[in-house]
Amino acid sequence: MIPDCVVDAKESRQVWDTIKVVNELDDQGELGDTIIIALGANGSFDESMGQRLLDAIGTERTVYWITAYGKFLYWQEDVNGMIEKLAEKNENLNILDWASIASEHPEWFYDDGMHLNSEGQTGYADFIAEHI
Repeated sequence: MIPDCVVDAKESRQVWDTIKVVNELDDQGELGDTIIIALGANGSFDESMGQRLLDAIGTERTVYWITAYGKFLYWQEDVNGMIEKLAEKNENLNILDWASIASEHPEWFYDDGMHLNSEGQTGYADFIAEHI
């Protein structure tokens, strides 16, 4: 859906793991002008850690951070509040409010309320493509 994109995804990745990934992609010339972050569903993070990630990306790139969602994700509000706080301080950071859309589509998820089924995977991809 997004030509020439580079995807570096890993199950259960945390914000602090991603700084190294960003630096490696940048060193390899594979860190594009538009960055999509989908982190926070596997654990919360503090403002300084989120800012370190954004500093590694730099202010010259456009960043989209997808809000965390999970039917039973008890840290969801903390994570999404932190994303909002970071967006207030970083002009190049845009929020993609997946949590609002996802909560309206329980049929997109397996019974755990977290992992997407095939219909949900399509909905997620469409959501990202429509909002960047």
